[in-house]
Amino acid sequence: MKAVPGQIVTLRGRGMNKFNFYLADCEIVKAEGERGPETTVEKLVSELDTDVAGAVAKYTGKHCILSGEVAEVEKDRLILKSAGDWKLKVNFEFSRKKQSENVKPGDTITAIGEVAIAPGIKELFLRDAELLSGNETSK
Repeated sequence: MKAVPGQIVTLRGRGMNKFNFYLADCEIVKAEGERGPETTVEKLVSELDTDVAGAVAKYTGKHCILSGEVAEVEKDRLILKSAGDWKLKVNFEFSRKKQSENVKPGDTITAIGEVAIAPGIKELFLRDAELLSGNETSK
């Protein structure tokens, strides 16, 4: 189970009390609250082509769940296939790079991350992304 900033979570873990009490080996057992917008590459590119300012206001700085077909696989990012001029990049932080090891061009993925849009160069970034589906063989 995944959670995004702003959600309230219930965790399960081992209680540790070396100097301060903390939970170790935690897992999220419940997440409540808004997860953010969920969309596809096709719908998002259509929104960007129709109303860039509106799409920037709607998505920038928010966590979004994005689904699409992989066009390219790079060392720390996936480039999603887009029918328009927009380039959509799914970027992974260092600790999550292994998630994309078994992803290849043509695969369909769903990822969650924080959206950053650069309208001047027609690029959208899903930052600090985490794959929700599309990497089943790496689990």
